[in-house]
Amino acid sequence: MFLSSSVVNLIAVNGAIDHFMQISKTPDFLSIALTDGKTDKIADFLRDNETVAEYEVINTFNLINEDVTIISCQDMPGHTKYERTNTLCLETVPENFIKVFRTDDSPLSLASGEIAFPKAEAEQNHLQVGDQVAIRVGDTEQEFTIAAIVKDAIFGSTMMGFKRLLISEEDFAVFAAQEGLVHTRLYNLDYADKESFQKQWQSENFMVISSLEAKSTIRMCYIMDMLVAAILIVVSICLILLAFLVLRFTIVFTLQEDYKEIGIMKAIGIKDMGIKGLYLIKYLAISVAGAMIGFGLGFPFGNIILEQAIVNIVVDRTEQNLPVHFACAAAVVLIVLLFCYLSTNKLKQVSGRKRISGQGCVFRRTGPGISEDRKSKIDDIGCFPAGNGRFCRLCFCQEEQQYTDSVLKRQGGQRR
Repeated sequence: MFLSSSVVNLIAVNGAIDHFMQISKTPDFLSIALTDGKTDKIADFLRDNETVAEYEVINTFNLINEDVTIISCQDMPGHTKYERTNTLCLETVPENFIKVFRTDDSPLSLASGEIAFPKAEAEQNHLQVGDQVAIRVGDTEQEFTIAAIVKDAIFGSTMMGFKRLLISEEDFAVFAAQEGLVHTRLYNLDYADKESFQKQWQSENFMVISSLEAKSTIRMCYIMDMLVAAILIVVSICLILLAFLVLRFTIVFTLQEDYKEIGIMKAIGIKDMGIKGLYLIKYLAISVAGAMIGFGLGFPFGNIILEQAIVNIVVDRTEQNLPVHFACAAAVVLIVLLFCYLSTNKLKQVSGRKRISGQGCVFRRTGPGISEDRKSKIDDIGCFPAGNGRFCRLCFCQEEQQYTDSVLKRQGGQRR
């Protein structure tokens, strides 16, 4: 259960990141820069550039704590002070690059008077859908109702130090109509010729806040989301190793308890493989039953863990990864059988003749008297795990000794 659900979750999260970046349309290259809203050298550079396949410029406004006021908060009535988690900006709902989604994975759209918050910002300030905030940009202030908490492929990761609030184009136009504002612009583009573009970009020496290869960087930012599944895999392997340790002791104790029965079976001609087969069939049934239970419980358990790992990611839920569950269950059964096979190698140490004769006192007749061949071994007697086994062995030796003494007395012989 642990192993299959952990492996499936790791595959699901890794695939979900690719899926999320694809539907969000993550650009090949992303740059952030400040402008006055009138002149834009970077936009002029990107326009009609043959090394660029497609680009988009997104206009935003930077916000500080004092620019956001909480009007109503369901979790904390009377709470008005806003604290941002990091760099915060205000922009419209993106339609081409770096799209965002609601928590139910549906595309985001906002009406006038509505605003969407990223999960980190909402949790930091105890905000939820239905709460109200006021946003001030320059000399203009507007009130908004929180309509959605969003998943943001580019800036939603906890490792990204840039967050954004989203409003409708109508409301954003009211803020943008003011003169003298400093604009923060996001430049998103896909390469037509990567090497040529990078050479031209470096030669222009633009003043930017940040530039990055978006796809590779964003993937690394979600390493913490994959870490949950990876830790569960390690825990699962540790639990399996612990189970094998317990299984080994169980097999050893079982062989000791069945020591005499095994000796009888070998004495009547049953080979080691035949005896091993009995134990392998037993543990095959147990392992298959356990694998079936784990196979069934792996789906709901995996979904519970997956929900905790994908709070920031949009997952393609059409893929159930049934073959992975089955493969993990089959692997556990095969490993258990292999382990049992290796653990039953102790059967070779069991001698049918010695187990039946009760090796300890062996007698043979030599000439007129009886000689006693002493072969009693304390460690051999100790091979019997049960107390009554030891008692029977000792009684057997004492009875044979008494019988020998009586025969010697009758024949007038002397013991050697």
